[in-house]
Amino acid sequence: MEIRQATISSLAVYGEISIAFTVYSVFDIVPVRNGLEGLGLVERKLDAPYDKDYDLERNNKPNHWLKRFDTRYWVVFFAYDKNDRVGGVTIAWKTPELTLIPYRKETALIWDLRVKPEMRFLGLGRKLVAAAKEWAMSKGCDEIIVETQNINVPACRFYASQGFELFSINPLAYPELPSETQLLWRLKIN
Repeated sequence: MEIRQATISSLAVYGEISIAFTVYSVFDIVPVRNGLEGLGLVERKLDAPYDKDYDLERNNKPNHWLKRFDTRYWVVFFAYDKNDRVGGVTIAWKTPELTLIPYRKETALIWDLRVKPEMRFLGLGRKLVAAAKEWAMSKGCDEIIVETQNINVPACRFYASQGFELFSINPLAYPELPSETQLLWRLKIN
């Protein structure tokens, strides 16, 4: 496997890599000691798993990002298996209009990470996060933030295994998707 940096103009081909996954379980958000010690995540298996594809959400396909955001400081890395593009990560930086996090030029945001379904759980995500970390450090960043949702248990487990710490739980982040809760993770890198 090889990781190669690309320009943000490659988002159309980036979007050819599926981000879809099957939801088999979710993290329920529960108060710890009636909320006195914050909130916790408790995994709950679903009786009826379902498929989720964020690219199907309105204006959420990668090629739409160029129209929605100032992407001049964004970067894309692709993972290749020989000449086959099998994964990618998009990193946003210096983008004040992203209201996901308070703007800081020392913060990079993993905007999107995707790996072809047949290539998942083979270490590509780890390599893509390492490329994002190295790039962010070269820009003087001291942290990387990533957003997941309570319905993407594998992503939550993955980021936790990479050293990210959960720092924000927002059940009201997606009014159009009331069953999804926003989870924000932070990795200190300097």
